[in-house]
Amino acid sequence: MSCVSHCLGRLCVALKIIALITNITALGLPYWYKGSPTTSSGVDGSNTVETTIREGLWKKCTDLEYVSSSNSFCEDNEGRLGGVLNLTVELNR
Repeated sequence: MSCVSHCLGRLCVALKIIALITNITALGLPYWYKGSPTTSSGVDGSNTVETTIREGLWKKCTDLEYVSSSNSFCEDNEGRLGGVLNLTVELNR
C-alpha cells in the first residue's frame, strides 16, 4: 500500500509541474522575455527612429521607437514579421 501511495504522490507532483509549465506558456511568458538588444538609430523623414532587434526565446522581435510612439513586430512561425504591439505615448511639452 505504501508503494501505491508513494507512486501516486510522484504522479501528482509530476502533473502539477506539467500544469504549471502549461499555464506559464499559455500566459505568454516566453514572449515577454527579450534577450540582449541590438540597437541602431536613424532618421525617417523628420522623425528620429531607434530600431531595436531582440532575440526572444522563440521569436525575433523588432521594436521601432519614434519620438511619440513605439511599435513592436515579432516573427511568426514562418519567419515573417507581423505587428504585435502598437503603443502610442503622448508627450507633454
